[in-house]
Amino acid sequence: MKILHISYSNDKGGAAKACLRMHRGLREAQIDSNILTVLRPNTPEEGVECYAGSNFGQAVRQTKKIINLIFPIIFQKTTNQELHTFDIVNTISPKYINNSDADIIHLHWVNFSALSIKAISKIKKPMVWTFHDMWAFMGCEHYDTLDSMDRYTAPYTKQNKNVKGIDFNKIAWNLKKKYWKNINFEIIALSTWMKDCVQKSELLKNAKINQVPNIIEEDKFYKKDKKEARKNLGLDLEKKYILFGAYDITSLNKGGDLLHKALKTIDIPNTEILIFGGDKSQKAFPIPTKYFGYIREEAVLNDLYNAADVFIVPSRQDNLPNTVLESMRCGTPVVGFEIGGMPDMILHKQTGYLAKPFDTDDLKKGIEHIIYNKDKVDFSEKCIEQSNNKFSKNVVIPQLLEVYNKIMQKNKK
Repeated sequence: MKILHISYSNDKGGAAKACLRMHRGLREAQIDSNILTVLRPNTPEEGVECYAGSNFGQAVRQTKKIINLIFPIIFQKTTNQELHTFDIVNTISPKYINNSDADIIHLHWVNFSALSIKAISKIKKPMVWTFHDMWAFMGCEHYDTLDSMDRYTAPYTKQNKNVKGIDFNKIAWNLKKKYWKNINFEIIALSTWMKDCVQKSELLKNAKINQVPNIIEEDKFYKKDKKEARKNLGLDLEKKYILFGAYDITSLNKGGDLLHKALKTIDIPNTEILIFGGDKSQKAFPIPTKYFGYIREEAVLNDLYNAADVFIVPSRQDNLPNTVLESMRCGTPVVGFEIGGMPDMILHKQTGYLAKPFDTDDLKKGIEHIIYNKDKVDFSEKCIEQSNNKFSKNVVIPQLLEVYNKIMQKNKK
């Protein structure tokens, strides 16, 4: 069985990392897995090829990325601050994919010019698509807003229009409806929430949906001595540390503003917040703060998770973020709102705390609950147990192979 993963990148962003971890897990299971990207990798990886590897190819890729971004940015105004991509031009040729020796094409995050809406319809090989966000069943939006959830379920009518100017979200949705009506692909939803969203969507409500989570790499993220981790990072051995981080912590969806509000009245002496993915130019938090910027080295991330007493994910919407899985694998409990894929990972008051959605007082209460009860409840053991039981390679790869085998059997008939 030969699998070809298509992903914009293999190392930039959460979806890319999830794809790479899946690829590595498949290779360890003796599956012929390869990744085709359009963004040139930062470091070489076995089985990863960049379609537009030359300097000229990267210039063309960047130009097409701008084209896909510019229409919704310039010609429509919306209160939805999340990423919008029109995706009418592509870098990877469907012909190249169809001429490959792959048995199954596995799509991941294919925006920013990797594949266009029309190009996806021209892939003739058996296909499965992991939904890392909501773009596939929405218009240009990668996530909806909490006050416009009916756009993709209604869908895209004048009554639920939430943009001014040209409604490129509706145009993109109609293009998907036109080009994808005859293609037959399996869907992988990473979380129960994402599966529910797909089933509610007008575009893909009748599609074949499988639920398979992301993988956590046990050799990259693991529990280590907290004092050692703190010494490695130059941190105080006695302080209480709250950890917060994301690829883009300024995103409204990531909820940095909600965390800021929760920390204003927090009652934990000698406490500091550690932030990765951001820098000092961003809004100051109301307690002492140490910034680590964007971290590529997984060993440093592993130290950060181990150094922290609690990891906070104050997202308004999120699918199945890698950061939660990484923290839990290190034995560090997680506090977040009861939204998206959080209930699939966080067991309330066992591996963390699920706060009432967007109630910053309850978010603060969750942080205090973990800090003040860590000597009474073995959060660490529960976190690692949950990680091993649901998100380890030994658990997830067989689920993935079951999906692949189903596709192979169906296409033999």
